[in-house]
Amino acid sequence: MNKQLFDQISDTLRRAELANQHYRTDSLKWNLDTHKAQHQHLRSLLKEIYEVLLPITIVSMMKAISLPGISELDLHEVLHPQLKTPHKAYGVTATLYHLQAHKQLWIQQLGKEERPELVHYINEARRYVLQFEHLLGDLEEAVVV
Repeated sequence: MNKQLFDQISDTLRRAELANQHYRTDSLKWNLDTHKAQHQHLRSLLKEIYEVLLPITIVSMMKAISLPGISELDLHEVLHPQLKTPHKAYGVTATLYHLQAHKQLWIQQLGKEERPELVHYINEARRYVLQFEHLLGDLEEAVVV
């Protein structure tokens, strides 16, 4: 079960990273968009998901499994968009590197005990990634160059 949870987390974050890379790659095209102002809301939502909501969820997952060494990571604070309170966050790319570098530690911590909140955070991360992908599709359809 712990290996399965590890795979779910890493697969979800990989999808987020790939979608963000696609967004960054095509951003040159979107910067030429003649109706850029009309699409600013979509862009800000994409940024909020990737730079705020996913990183907050990542730290919540780490805390849920009592991952050792969280305090040694380069966490940063972000303002939660709905709650308007500062939260600790850790980026998607940095987490993917951490997952690979400390795979056995993650798997060990994931296998310690049943944590219902962890499943909630994994599902929350999945929802954010799906939302990011859908918004990216909406932006692609809306942009006329």
